[in-house]
Amino acid sequence: MKGKVLLLNQHYLPLNILKMNKAINKWMKGKAVIVESNNNSYFTYEGERYNFPIVMRMNYFVNITKKRNLKDFYTKQNVWKRDKGRCQYCGKKLKINEFTVDHIVPKKNGGKGEWSNIVTACFSCNNKKDCKSLKDSGLTLIKQPEIPDIPESIEKTILHRFRNLKKIPHKEWEKYITSDFSNMV
Repeated sequence: MKGKVLLLNQHYLPLNILKMNKAINKWMKGKAVIVESNNNSYFTYEGERYNFPIVMRMNYFVNITKKRNLKDFYTKQNVWKRDKGRCQYCGKKLKINEFTVDHIVPKKNGGKGEWSNIVTACFSCNNKKDCKSLKDSGLTLIKQPEIPDIPESIEKTILHRFRNLKKIPHKEWEKYITSDFSNMV
């Protein structure tokens, strides 16, 4: 079973792209319904023939703002928003096009790309810190980074990710990915 399936939330906001076997598993367990299917290929389940799904919708609302899979939802722009556009080392106000993000614990020392380890930094402070620990760099944080309470940013980030797919596997996805969800986010 090859192929990708676009998974939508109950209110049709794109949630994820699933492998075919995971999508069919959700359908078989009654967690999702098939919204769009491929009329050229099918699978059998309990003696019945079904077209392979292309788009599925969850049968219940998935509150993505409670899912704290930070790896999925932090972006450079959202870090900047969380930090109110200020370097977290010197406090300098930075425009959206003139900042970097810094890993407090450097990647080479096992630091992860997640909300609690990423801060907005000006180029000068980021260069000064380089790949050193805070102690070794002589820098201190103005504020310890936290998970932001901006649920609309999570939904906007998801939509942005889908709208910037390099290749859309099925033309049927376009109407769900390009819809105007501004009244929801």
